[in-house]
Amino acid sequence: MVLTSHINGFVVEYLAKRKVLLDGAFYTIPNLEEAFEASYRLFYPPDQQTLTRLLEQHHIQFIVIDKKMKEDLWNSKKQGLLVYLDNEKLFKRIFTSSNTEIWQVQRG
Repeated sequence: MVLTSHINGFVVEYLAKRKVLLDGAFYTIPNLEEAFEASYRLFYPPDQQTLTRLLEQHHIQFIVIDKKMKEDLWNSKKQGLLVYLDNEKLFKRIFTSSNTEIWQVQRG
């Protein structure tokens, strides 16, 4: 499962051939409200323990973040999920470009 914005969902599903937590076809998502809440809590975790639990609970293996997400979702690198991305025990950056970063979730 991949965590990204719902706007990027279709592209990620198509290119990566992986499921995303949210995409733009809201009518096809079972438990839509739960998926939105999970996405929000993953983007703005209150602490590392909660983040780790949510990543496991929703089987998140990868996180795709683009420039627009950074501009729209967070005000600084010290906010929300961005705070934890440099933690090598939790994440490994596997791709970076001028527009996109892909992070792999590290398990135990």
